Amino acid sequence: MQKPLPARPSLEQLKKQAKELVKSHRAQDASTLALIREFLPSLAGKTDEEIVLYPFALHDAQSVMARQYGFLSWNQLRDHVEKLDPNATPRFTPEPAVEAKFRVVCKARETNDYDLWCSVMDEGMRTGIPKERFELTNANIAPWFKAEYTSTYMGELIERENHVIHFWRVSAPGQSYDLLVRMGIKNDLVSGLLFSRPFDTAIGLRK
Repeated sequence: MQKPLPARPSLEQLKKQAKELVKSHRAQDASTLALIREFLPSLAGKTDEEIVLYPFALHDAQSVMARQYGFLSWNQLRDHVEKLDPNATPRFTPEPAVEAKFRVVCKARETNDYDLWCSVMDEGMRTGIPKERFELTNANIAPWFKAEYTSTYMGELIERENHVIHFWRVSAPGQSYDLLVRMGIKNDLVSGLLFSRPFDTAIGLRK
């Protein structure tokens, strides 16, 4: 059942609640499993056993939190809360379709799912990164996405021929540096992808 936001919602408190939701899922808390079933569309109608086995990550918990409060995504919830705070720092927000592709990329890296990764890539990316190369680079990248990571959208750059480059910073516990993700979009598909240390040598394919 949906519930209203507090009169003066705190984004930091909501973030803490999302992290607690991940921990409760790991503890197989029955009320948490029911909450996930109700508010995470991909797990609607699943049994407790199926939900327990699902690789429930922080971004999933944030999605559950957002839908529980009547928002379609964590970004919408976050933006709403920040608008209520006059001291909040303005934040860049990607188009929903771009954010959705980024989430698919993250999930594919988290689960080492090459078919899922290919579902948002253009032909050049699928040809340039066969399954063997995907799995090889995944050994270096996956640790960020298997943890309770957070991602921050940093903006976009429009290159020639309407090739738009989007940037995210991914932070994860236990990692000594943040991961910079550079994702190119052209004709509504991912046309380039880089994972790197900020301002360092990239891991991946640059087009």
